[in-house]
Amino acid sequence: MSIEVIGSQSFDELSKDFSQAEDWLESLGVPTTNSRISAYRSFIDMLVQLYRDENYEEINRELSSHLNALYEANEIIFIHKSLGEGASFAIADVLKEIISGPDSYCEESKNNNRARNFAFELLLAGRFSAGGFEVVVDCEGSTDVVARKRGLTILSECKRPASNYSAKKNISKAIKQIRRKIGGVHKSTTKGIVALDATKIINGGFKLLVGSNETDLNLRLSGCVHNYISENKDEWLALRKKGVLGVVVRFSCMAINKKDNMYTYCQFYSALPFSEKGGHDYTVLSEMVGDLKV
Repeated sequence: MSIEVIGSQSFDELSKDFSQAEDWLESLGVPTTNSRISAYRSFIDMLVQLYRDENYEEINRELSSHLNALYEANEIIFIHKSLGEGASFAIADVLKEIISGPDSYCEESKNNNRARNFAFELLLAGRFSAGGFEVVVDCEGSTDVVARKRGLTILSECKRPASNYSAKKNISKAIKQIRRKIGGVHKSTTKGIVALDATKIINGGFKLLVGSNETDLNLRLSGCVHNYISENKDEWLALRKKGVLGVVVRFSCMAINKKDNMYTYCQFYSALPFSEKGGHDYTVLSEMVGDLKV
């Protein structure tokens, strides 16, 4: 049960995509000046100019020291591309939150992680939207992301732990949150998932993933996530409760595809089912993951 998302683009394409995301934010009343969005715009403009000047050594120096900016810009672009057409002013408040916070991912702490926590909710919502689900995001509501399709409602509680200890605590908390919510609705058509962004645990130093080609990158990404799930599987399964389908783990990073010599933004999702293979909830989760691969 895995989903791979890998994309390469030229600096000109990156600049165009980011401009469209900026215009989208402005159209929803989300100012992009004096925020980390403007910092990423300045970096992208510099990359474009260096490339046009054929100053490749300087490009490599800037990318090696500011890889985070390229990663964050791609996160914003993905949110726009996956949610932009169907988005409304309803998520404007969430978007205003995600453009705040420190410019660098590595400067984030538990005291200033609110922006990227909300970004994860929109990234997950974007996956659901791309899979044909009707999505509702409410950062101040009782459920982080609600997705509906074929008469089924999925309640997602999103967590971004910084350690395995906090991951277990967050999963336990998320399961309790889901169970309280399911208690007031029709249980056969409403299920929950714990959505866990394990990026800070798997790649705390924000290192570049290197692969010889796209296939190799997929194998390396899947290895990172599947090993992480395997190491924590028993502890997580001990927390399972009825109505909660399982834990969906996300890992994202910047990588380099050596075949094309291009920097690449990667996302990888994998699910740990809480029920045995062949059971109803296992089938529901399997179908949901299948939809998200679209």
